[in-house]
Amino acid sequence: MLRYYIFLSVILIQSFLFRSIKQTKSTNFIYLAITFIELLFIAGFRSRFVGVDTGHYVNTFNLINFTKSLPEIHMEKGFLIFTKIMTAVSSSSQILLITSSFIILSSVFFLIYKYSKRSWLSVLIYVTGPFFFHLTGMRQSLAIAFILFSFHFILNRKLLFFILTIIFASAFHKSALLFMPAYFLFNFELNKKNIIITLSIAVSSFIFFSIFSQIFFYFFPQYQVYTSSVYYSGEIKSASIFKTLIAGIYVIFGFLIWFYKIIPNRNDFEYKQFFQTKLLLYFSFIAFLLQFISINATLLERASIIFSSFNIILYPNLISMVKNKNLKIFLILFLIFWVILYSSVILIFRSEWTGCIPYTFIWEV
Repeated sequence: MLRYYIFLSVILIQSFLFRSIKQTKSTNFIYLAITFIELLFIAGFRSRFVGVDTGHYVNTFNLINFTKSLPEIHMEKGFLIFTKIMTAVSSSSQILLITSSFIILSSVFFLIYKYSKRSWLSVLIYVTGPFFFHLTGMRQSLAIAFILFSFHFILNRKLLFFILTIIFASAFHKSALLFMPAYFLFNFELNKKNIIITLSIAVSSFIFFSIFSQIFFYFFPQYQVYTSSVYYSGEIKSASIFKTLIAGIYVIFGFLIWFYKIIPNRNDFEYKQFFQTKLLLYFSFIAFLLQFISINATLLERASIIFSSFNIILYPNLISMVKNKNLKIFLILFLIFWVILYSSVILIFRSEWTGCIPYTFIWEV
């Protein structure tokens, strides 16, 4: 655990140093490049014991490397083909961790570089939250990597490229298909009426969950294997409740800024900036609703993770749209406090949720 705090301290120091100098595209790129390399080192050279599912992926790599064929298991064919390609590059399973980490981090940092108004704050949100999932959920993290790239096609209204990207992402994890409707949220108004309607649908889904779960497993039968695991039995339901509270506070934080600071001053913002922020806030709201429904079956948390991945740029951008300087400073400090508190709870009290504690390098095992 101490290693993570040392690493987080390094990120914080780098961030404050970055803020103290004149921020240009060049300095922003250098800062992100340095942080990217650091994260790639941590993720790429982790041992198979860091992350709940990492060992399973290493075993799959070794199996394919030994048999020279794709095994008949519940993993998606796209991921198995990707793994087989990695066995052709190297017989060491570390190539799988390094390459997958490179792809995942590339998409995250591209998103931050291109769309975040405060890249250092986006990095802080990432390393205190989503990064832990990326250390364990390799298949879905690879799918999310391509979903993050698809955001560009949503903003530029390129439906065909968006659909093709999501289909490709689903080859790594079928849950990527759940992001398909996101393209059409661009034209939805984010108002109280639509929020109430969406919330009502989520509550109904929670109440009549057994019916909706039958529909889900009809379309995604490969995930029925999880119904006998802790993801479905409720043994880790406390994790879902805690994460629902976290997601709820994020959404409330966002809605307060949106309705009281942005909507009244709508004409002060560029058209593209306004609609981009609205879309991202919709993603965060959907992530909260999916997380809420997942209390019934924590497997559905994976769907929430897809939409919440965009929080890394949403909340820094929301804060940048606040005009009052003192309020802006308060919101930044609150967000920093909140994300560090969240990561501390995970690291200290619930390390079993991610399996990232203790952290070990490959050469230490």
